[in-house]
Amino acid sequence: MIYSCDVSIADIQKLQKKYPWQRPPCCPCCKGRLWGHGFVNRSFKAVEGTLPMKRWICSQCKKVLTARPKLYWHRFQETMSRVFEALKKRVREGRWPPWCPRQRGGHWLRKLNHHFRIHMIKAESIIGLVEYYQTKNLPIF
Repeated sequence: MIYSCDVSIADIQKLQKKYPWQRPPCCPCCKGRLWGHGFVNRSFKAVEGTLPMKRWICSQCKKVLTARPKLYWHRFQETMSRVFEALKKRVREGRWPPWCPRQRGGHWLRKLNHHFRIHMIKAESIIGLVEYYQTKNLPIF
């Protein structure tokens, strides 16, 4: 499970495993006590190499929570704002930003198209849907 934290990538990069992680109050599944469960390395586009993300394990249900910065979605190396920036540029101008690989952007765009077809009633355009998801910090994936 992912535990979204309000942390700075720069601080984690500087302090590495000595970063003072805020422990979640309880397990989100069973409300059990959480114990430290080491670290796992994760990649982010903002830094070269990997960063250690703190993990906790529930003493009752044995689920593992892994910390993740709030600005990033699960399994994404780019921030939410960069994903939305790339999608807006692609939809408006018909091309990807230079920093965004075509394959990665295509994956994001296919998911956005899928959500647009589902939520067509709410949004008048695909850009409207992108902006709606961005303002609500909703994952489109």
